[in-house]
Amino acid sequence: MNQVAILKLAWEMRASKEVWAEFFRDRFCKGSRSYISYIKSSIWVRIKKFWKMVQDNSIWLVWNGNAINFWMDNWIGHSLVDYLNIPAHISSSLMATVVDFIHESSWIILPWIARFHPQVCNSITSLSFSHNQPDKLAWINAADGILTMKEAYIFIKPQTSQQNWCKNIWSPTIPPSKAFVTWRLYHDKMLVDEHLKARGLALGSICSLCKENEESSEHLFFKCRFARAIWTGLQDQTGCSLDSCSIANLLIISDFFSPLTKTVMIACIINAIATIWYC
Repeated sequence: MNQVAILKLAWEMRASKEVWAEFFRDRFCKGSRSYISYIKSSIWVRIKKFWKMVQDNSIWLVWNGNAINFWMDNWIGHSLVDYLNIPAHISSSLMATVVDFIHESSWIILPWIARFHPQVCNSITSLSFSHNQPDKLAWINAADGILTMKEAYIFIKPQTSQQNWCKNIWSPTIPPSKAFVTWRLYHDKMLVDEHLKARGLALGSICSLCKENEESSEHLFFKCRFARAIWTGLQDQTGCSLDSCSIANLLIISDFFSPLTKTVMIACIINAIATIWYC
């Protein structure tokens, strides 16, 4: 089995709800983490090498919270055990799920987290949830969140010159719900009128913001006067020049700025994109 096929198999084992995947997870893993001790299996020996790769490049999209380990899974841009440096001998016994921290449609935030880690608190409370939909594990490098053989090949092959844009989007400083909008925009997968018509849906199209042009991703996020006002205002407030002709250009921040300033700018851009989409 080559590396691409093994990576795909590791992803299926982590994300699938089929019986075989649940069996392998129960046998070889505790929650989302693989057992450290040796377990005899010719298949697992190969998969285990790619398990952390799957963990590092996937994120849970929260809906009902039943499938997500509150402490060990990545659902706010990082796992809480890693962010809070919880020792392994303690984290191995933390089995609470996200739904355990939701009461009457409100988040339950532990006092010590709210006091000492306000950034984590903000990341959690910014998320919305739905009791009627199952949680979804998403591969952060694919537009639809699913790791196909093609996506696995693209990921495995050397990426010497390609900008690692996903690291900028999936950041602990940005709520995953906002990052997901930018993620879809980057891959041109937004459900705008232009794409609905391309799928054969007959409908009249007009931008819901300016009421002047047909709705497309390019118009809605970059050419609409409402969007242009947002990008101009962001430039004026921050003093950072932005190329708002495309999402790829928007995410390029000059090396003149410090890493912290770059992080803040990326967060502002991603939140602005979400604002345009949800208006």
